[in-house]
Amino acid sequence: MDDYLQTRSTRILAIGDVLQAHQFTHAAERQAAVAFQNAVIRIPKKIDYSALPWATFIDPEVATVGLTEADARARYPEVRVFRAELSEVDLARIAGRTAGFAKLVATPSGKVLGATIVGPEAALVLQEFVLAIEHGLTLKDIAETVHTYPTYAGLARRLANEYLATRLDTGFVQKALRWFYGYQPRSQADGATPSPEADEASHNEPVGHVNGHGH
Repeated sequence: MDDYLQTRSTRILAIGDVLQAHQFTHAAERQAAVAFQNAVIRIPKKIDYSALPWATFIDPEVATVGLTEADARARYPEVRVFRAELSEVDLARIAGRTAGFAKLVATPSGKVLGATIVGPEAALVLQEFVLAIEHGLTLKDIAETVHTYPTYAGLARRLANEYLATRLDTGFVQKALRWFYGYQPRSQADGATPSPEADEASHNEPVGHVNGHGH
């Protein structure tokens, strides 16, 4: 079987569980689309699993896409790691379901390499990062996107804002971001030492979220 889903027979392509890998319904659907294009439309297309998500529907849900932190560090010279706790998301506190987290690995330029989410609606929240990997969107793009409030997608927003905070790491800007978003930007996520101004800000009480009301 090659990347075009072609078997050793030029007239036979294969999809689904017979491939004995990526045994998910959504993987079979993507394989079917690739096989159809190759067999019927005759425009060569390779199968690409780099943005293939998977989820385990337990309580809480577990969903992941792309590279793990270890794999990312093995492939890229520099990697940024960001983590957001579900307890930091307003809807989770409202619903009383605060057990969970989101973890993301990215390049310094904000390219999403992989993400893992544990918590309610994890598979749905993950789709934002699946789309980013599939179409080359960055964490800056996600940070600049309006997210409906309150939803569990606040996890994605927080991760993107953490990345944005590391790009704007002057003391004044960190203080402004702390005030605006209600948390201390985790510039330490990439191993950097926080600036004296940021350290001073960490001793102040955080101001509440500016978007305190949903509509």
